[in-house]
Parts: sequence; C-alpha cells; structure tokens
Amino acid sequence: MTKKILSLFLSVILLFSISTPAFAQENSLSYKQAVAYLRQEMVKHNKEITIRLQDSADDETAKSIFTDAIQNTGNPHEGDYLSFSTYWPWYYPKTEIKDNSITYKVNYSSTAEQEEEVDEVVKNVVSELTKECKTDYGMICSINDWIVDNIEFENVSISNQGSGYSAFVQKKTPCRGYAVAFVRLCTEVGIDARVVYKTNKQHEWNIVKLDGKWYHIDCQGSDYKNEPRLLFLRGTDYWTKLPHTLHSDFESYNIPKKDYTPSSNQDAHSYDKGRIIQKPTCAKAGKKLFTCTKCSKQKTVTLAKTNNHKYSSRVTKAPTVKANGVMTYTCSVCSKKYTKSIDKLQTTSITKLTPKSKGFVVEWKKRSTASGYQIRYSSNSKMKNARTRLLSAERKSTTYSKLGSKKKYYVQIRTYRVIKSKKYYSDWSAKKTVTTKK
Repeated sequence: MTKKILSLFLSVILLFSISTPAFAQENSLSYKQAVAYLRQEMVKHNKEITIRLQDSADDETAKSIFTDAIQNTGNPHEGDYLSFSTYWPWYYPKTEIKDNSITYKVNYSSTAEQEEEVDEVVKNVVSELTKECKTDYGMICSINDWIVDNIEFENVSISNQGSGYSAFVQKKTPCRGYAVAFVRLCTEVGIDARVVYKTNKQHEWNIVKLDGKWYHIDCQGSDYKNEPRLLFLRGTDYWTKLPHTLHSDFESYNIPKKDYTPSSNQDAHSYDKGRIIQKPTCAKAGKKLFTCTKCSKQKTVTLAKTNNHKYSSRVTKAPTVKANGVMTYTCSVCSKKYTKSIDKLQTTSITKLTPKSKGFVVEWKKRSTASGYQIRYSSNSKMKNARTRLLSAERKSTTYSKLGSKKKYYVQIRTYRVIKSKKYYSDWSAKKTVTTKK
C-alpha cells in the first residue's frame, strides 16, 4: 500500500513537472527577439511555434518576422540551409493570429532526429576537407568534388524534397539537396554561399562568393553531365546560355560576366619561420623545413649554394725580379680555384759605405714592397765565407763593428718578401768595397 501511494505521488509530481514546450513562448517579445526566437525553434524543427509580441500582430508582421528569421547569419544550421529545409521555402508557412500572438505551422523535409544524423556526417566531412589548409578556391573545389563524388541524383518526390538528410545521409537527392549540401558545407568553413533558383522555381543551384564576387555553381548539373567541374564558378556569359534564368530575387548579387580564373598562388598554409635541416655549403644546396601552424603540413625549400668558400692558398709560381709570381687559392669544400698575381721582387742598391774604426756603416735605398733586407760582406771578392744580416723593412742603414783594422771588405744587399711564412729573395746588388780605419 505504501509503495502504491509513493508511486502515485511520484506520478503526480512528474505530471506537474512537465514544462511548457520551448516552442510555446510565454513572455511578450520585441520584434528582434521574435525573429531570434522563431529562428531558434525552426532550427529545432518544431512544427508549431507560438510567439507573443509586445505590439499587436498582423499578417504583414508575421511574414516579416519569418522572412528575417531565415536570413543568412553565418550559422550553418540557419539561413538558406534552414529555409530550404521546409517543404516549400519560397512560401510562408500557415499562421494563426490572435491579438498579439502569432502561431506558425511549419512543415520540414526532415526531422530533428534526422538533422542530428546530418550533423554527425557534416562534422566528419568538414574534418576531412580541412585536414590541410586551403584557400577559399581550394576549399570550394574540395566541397564541389565531395558532393559530386558522394551524392546521387534522384527526382523530387513526396518522400524526398531535397533536404540535408537526403543529401548527407541517404546520399540520394534532387537538385535542391545538392544545393543545400553545398551551402551547408561552405557555411561550415566560413565561405559565403547562397541557394538560388530559376524564375519558375523548378531548379535550385548555388552562387558562391570568391574574391569579392559571386559565381554560379551547380553540383547536380555537373554530376548529371558526369563532368565534376562543368558548372563550376561560372560567370553570366556562360550561365545565360543555359535554361537556368536566375530569379529576380538575386539581381543584387555581383556576378561577373567571365568565369572565375584561379591565380597561380593557391597556398593557404600559414608556415612558421622554418628550421634548417641541412646547411647549404659552396658544394651543396641546403634544405629548410617549414611547418604549417594550422594543420602541421610540412614543406621543404631548397636553399641555394653559398659563396662562403673556405680557401687555402699556396704559391704555385715564385716571384722573381723579372716575373710576377702566382698565388693559387683552393676551396677545401668544393675545390673551386682562382689565382692572384704576386708582384715582382724589387731590387735595391747600396747608396753609401762609410768606413769607421774597425767597421763601417751601410746605407741603401728603401723599397715599398720589401718585407726586409739582407746584407752580406766578405773580405773575399767572390764572397766566400760571407757573413749575412737580416734587417726589417723600416731600416735604411746598419753599422758593422769589431772587424779587422785597415781591412778591405766587399758588401752586397738584396730585398726579401715574406709570402706564406716563406722568404723570397731578390738578386744581390752590385758589390761595393770599403776599408776600415785603424
């Protein structure tokens, strides 16, 4: 008995806890709030939606609210996708107006449960299409190709009016379903698109905005002709040749005469600064790896060979007083070679020999290219057993002492130049003599 009472009590609570359905709005709404509310409830596919306005209601207000509710908002579930989810999108739904209340009775071409299935399919398709970054043109190509590859044409019928469900889930749909699928996917990835129709409203297709202009796309027409991009990004020059005269509802759209021509640069990736994975040298090109910060796609760029040679040099021809020498430079990395001329060696001569007690002073002409000088003297005219002395380039005289008294000496001088740590000597000057003093 206690259990029965408890059960009855819970049932009563449950009965009274059921709230008024979301589509039966309670509070009075402004016009803007009414538009948002109607849109919200239509997205939920509620078939009977009552709106209570702050002001009085009439047929004109009811139509205006509905028209504004199905305008494009950038939300993939709203705009044209929502509008063409009703059985007859270009007709207003039945309405009942009483005082300041409007009740819309809307018929849809799919159920709320079916739309949940659509959402799951769309999520997977968008995930696949956006694995790599694309320009708007590249994305439009991918969307068009996916639709043509995955959806089959089926004539319109009572059971298939061309909904998102018939396109994405059943994958068999009339022209409207193709157009609804295209606008849904474009909106999902942030591309402006519309579902449009011909003057007699017997065929639907799309226009899509690209680089500031609108172009015709008819996925169903391309699919029917078995040419995936036959009716793809067409201008008015091409479109007016078809039996698809655009309805006057879309006269304001800027559709150019010529078809869209893609630019050569269609890389939409946002690459990082990259890192060098192989340094370039003078012998071999290098490589730099860049990674897209959005999709992680990588690309490798070839880095040109450098001119940073590592040269070593050696004298391959010694300079003399009569001929220039040759310095050869060879890169240790790529073996590239080049040569430079080494100036001839300059000779010099003794300008003055001054005797002194047991010695003498030697003076000579300085030479600009000399690294230094070498002097030799001997008491033998053939310079046997001559003694030598090296002097720096700054010197122009030197003194000898502690020699023999009143003794005759023969003296010569020559220049030298240091190249790569090696001394290269000029010819000896003419001999000059000097006799020391007592």
